[in-house]
Amino acid sequence: MYPLKFDPIYKEKIWGGDALARLFGRKLPSGRVGESWEIAAHPHGQSIVSNGPLAGRRLVDLLHSHRDEIMGKTPLSAGERFPLLVKLLDCNDWLSVQVHPDDEYARIHEGDLGKTESWLVLYAAPGAQIVYGLKPGTTRQEFAAAIAGNRVEDYLHKVNVRAGDVFSVPAGTVHALGRGVVVAEIQQNSDTVYRVYDWGRLGDDGKPRKLHVEKALDVINFDFSPIASANGRRAVTSVTTAATDATAATAATAASKCSITRLDANDKYVIERIELTGEWSPPSEDRFVIFMLLQGSLRVAGGGEELWLRAGESLLVPAAVTDLRLAAGDAASAVLLRAYVP
Repeated sequence: MYPLKFDPIYKEKIWGGDALARLFGRKLPSGRVGESWEIAAHPHGQSIVSNGPLAGRRLVDLLHSHRDEIMGKTPLSAGERFPLLVKLLDCNDWLSVQVHPDDEYARIHEGDLGKTESWLVLYAAPGAQIVYGLKPGTTRQEFAAAIAGNRVEDYLHKVNVRAGDVFSVPAGTVHALGRGVVVAEIQQNSDTVYRVYDWGRLGDDGKPRKLHVEKALDVINFDFSPIASANGRRAVTSVTTAATDATAATAATAASKCSITRLDANDKYVIERIELTGEWSPPSEDRFVIFMLLQGSLRVAGGGEELWLRAGESLLVPAAVTDLRLAAGDAASAVLLRAYVP
């Protein structure tokens, strides 16, 4: 086993654009690319290894043949599924106003996992907004009447966003990414979406896109308060404090510096921001780890293989890789996300 890089899986969306080409130099297929699935083992998208001796193999197949080496002590999710899905989203227009079910509802009604997700805003146009929850005090009865009466927008809680913001989106949260926003998304390995409102637009077939009103009303958490959670935002762009946790502190030397900041954590995953100058050898903890490079360049070595990451690229480090070494590729720091299952 060695650090695994994958070919991106591009998804055309009615709300997509070309920002991934402009921001990360990607060569995109024609059309409106709304999503790039960076690491996926889902029926709707299967990542294929692009580096090393395992190039050409699907992640889902490797999970069958090398399960313990990849997962370590981390169990697969229900249905023997890889627990996480990593994406980049380019929102050239508003996404539908939607909600995701929790695990129990999704298992019963969809045969899928539930969907809790988190966003790190990578780019936001001036004045960009998202929908993050409903206005406080909204009841199921009021919102059902608003859907029926085409008054959904009166009940949406909108938040201005900027690059560096982090938003936690638990299952049951009404949400929509807005025009001019690009995010990195870490989520449960699910593709279940219940739309409640689509801004009055038509799909490519000239018809309104399907809504899922009854299921959405079943799963919306009307007690969720975006106001009480400080709008869900945690700005991290200015974090430069030296790490004090044991993992980072033991890695620091006079020639290198590793600063770790926790961005979000729940029972599904932990997301951290790492700013690295020089070289760092993370301790092996017998679990897989996902990295996404946000800024700079990064040399990655382990398991007898070596590769370079550019901004916007991700990799999966199997649990069996015990000699991982990360090095910032130039004089400036490399900034990356780290995600794992707690």
